[in-house]
Amino acid sequence: MATKHDEQIKKLQKVVDDKTKALGPRPKFILYTNGLYKGSSNSANLNTIDQDKAVAILTELLAKSHFHTEACKTLKVDSEYMHDGFPISDWEKDLKNRVGVLQWTEKNKQLDVTRKKLADLMSEDAKTDAALADIASLLS
Repeated sequence: MATKHDEQIKKLQKVVDDKTKALGPRPKFILYTNGLYKGSSNSANLNTIDQDKAVAILTELLAKSHFHTEACKTLKVDSEYMHDGFPISDWEKDLKNRVGVLQWTEKNKQLDVTRKKLADLMSEDAKTDAALADIASLLS
């Protein structure tokens, strides 16, 4: 027999499904650089860094870029800051992409945990109804 909580659980499952749909597919991590950062205080493969490392790398790049711009002004020279042969804008894109993938993964993980908790809370009758509905949709 379905419990009074089953209706609330179904509503919450719908919210989780909507949020999952809104989250969309996992973003693709496309590199504009070679993906291997070598700096004065940081070295990393951009495919494996966490958010804190991304912040540290971008901090270092922005500082170097700022000082490069100031040196160009002082010397009255026109020059774009490049790091390992790539402009800072490409490094920024790569780091933003990586952080986007990490944030998507974390949100998706939270939604999966919530979905599992809600499924565990459903009564046996509600679980049976859901399973029968799934089977019926497969057969139609």
